[in-house]
Amino acid sequence: MGAGAVGGYFGARLALAGNEVHLIARGEHLRAMREHGLHVQTRDGTLCVCPASATDDPASVGVVELVLFTVKSTSTRPAAEAARPLVGEGTAVLVLQNGVENESVVAEVLGREHVVPGVAYVGAQLSAPGVILHTGRGNVALGEPGGDITDRVRAIRDVLEDAGAKVNLTTDIFSVKWRKLMVNAAFNPVTAINRRTVLQVLEDPELRAIVEASMMEVVAVGRALGHDMDMEAYHRALTKTPEMAHSRTSMLQDVERGRPTEIDAICGAVVRAGRRVGVPTPVNQMLLERVQAIDSAIPSH
Repeated sequence: MGAGAVGGYFGARLALAGNEVHLIARGEHLRAMREHGLHVQTRDGTLCVCPASATDDPASVGVVELVLFTVKSTSTRPAAEAARPLVGEGTAVLVLQNGVENESVVAEVLGREHVVPGVAYVGAQLSAPGVILHTGRGNVALGEPGGDITDRVRAIRDVLEDAGAKVNLTTDIFSVKWRKLMVNAAFNPVTAINRRTVLQVLEDPELRAIVEASMMEVVAVGRALGHDMDMEAYHRALTKTPEMAHSRTSMLQDVERGRPTEIDAICGAVVRAGRRVGVPTPVNQMLLERVQAIDSAIPSH
């Protein structure tokens, strides 16, 4: 549901592993997939799902076993409403979105019993309609909201691993989501505001300092909420790697293409949670306002 860069990448992998996969998309991307299939460009060559089962009408698909919910956070509620025809009694909805607030929205619309929170770690971008450029990884963390390792999450793990993903089942998925938010709240807005890659940001002392300060605010808020903010993730995010030279965050891609960003679901979520627990978040507030200013300048269509 939302077969863009992330959803399209995992959808293609699942289809090529022999699963029946339906790609829900719209616009030029949908037209290209219908006419030419879905192409995923990797370092090892191009993967092709040809033909691709692609539609903008979930009702034409009907009830499925698993929904990968990968729309932008700005579209969470309308996409969840549109996904109703996909969800039957035993359907699992794996939410693989940026931010920490989407699961509650999806649960309100589709039912809490269907929702499986997850985190995707994948470098992918939509380089052209119907074409996804994969630049790194393809890992997923997921777990039940209550922490149990159930047959349901084991089954999701198995199908994703059969498709080539590395999957971590966790008993504390919301701490995992807050650790990813820590990275997103820093690198997404800083790369987007400055039009830099992740590596360029880390190599600039002033920008790196902003990144570090943003992450430490998220650590403080997460800990106040009771999450395990393992500092290994903090240090790993600041360790330069060659692939960072090509790492263009999703928010940078949105800004470059003149599309609305997910800043409210990322830095906005940190600021709101900080207020609830009494933890100041001035850096995240500043980044939120700076990116909101960029968003407000996008021409309305």
